[in-house]
Amino acid sequence: MRLQRGREITHLALVRQALKDTGARASAARRVDDLWRATAPQHRAAEPGDLVFFRRAPTVPPVCVVRRRLEGGTIEAGCVARGAVRWVRLTPVQPGVRRRGGAVLNTFLRTRRAKDPPRAAYLAGELVWQIRTPYR
Repeated sequence: MRLQRGREITHLALVRQALKDTGARASAARRVDDLWRATAPQHRAAEPGDLVFFRRAPTVPPVCVVRRRLEGGTIEAGCVARGAVRWVRLTPVQPGVRRRGGAVLNTFLRTRRAKDPPRAAYLAGELVWQIRTPYR
């Protein structure tokens, strides 16, 4: 899966580009909510092309496309932030751990604000809502 980095792009355009020519049902979606409905829950480890949906929060992208799986269950995914494709890492089995041994396990998706509650989520692993596959 090849995604162009740094080019102005929307969440849906990112998913369409990533799933182009794969026959995935999600490529015809018109809204992020349509993507969710056109996909099925992923019950195995995330695979390239699967979609990661995040809980709605300020500055958090609604959806990312899995690029690859890394060692230890970490997932690298592409999402749109500030109009460009950004790479994030998330580790669903260790959602609150930022780094381990120098390696990033979970990317910050939110910036801390003074009004945030004491246990607000900031890391990608903490903000994951569901991982779904467009291939079923």
